[in-house]
Amino acid sequence: MHTQAGIDRLCRVIPSGSEAPGTPLRSCSEKFTECFAAADPVVSKGQGNFETLDAPGRQGFRLFMDK
Repeated sequence: MHTQAGIDRLCRVIPSGSEAPGTPLRSCSEKFTECFAAADPVVSKGQGNFETLDAPGRQGFRLFMDK
C-alpha cells in the first residue's frame, strides 16, 4: 500500500477492511483485528477513529487537526 505522505516507508500500513467511517472493530477484517490486537502502540487519525476505535484494555494515540 502506498500512502501520499510516505508513512508507509516508516511503518506498516494495514487497511481496516471496513467501509464504515472510522474503524469499528466489529466490521474490520480478521487480518486487521489480529494486527491491532498485537500492535504496540496504535496511532489513529481523526474524529471518526476517535469515535469508533475502542477496545477494552487498549490504549492508543489519536491525532487531530484543528480546522
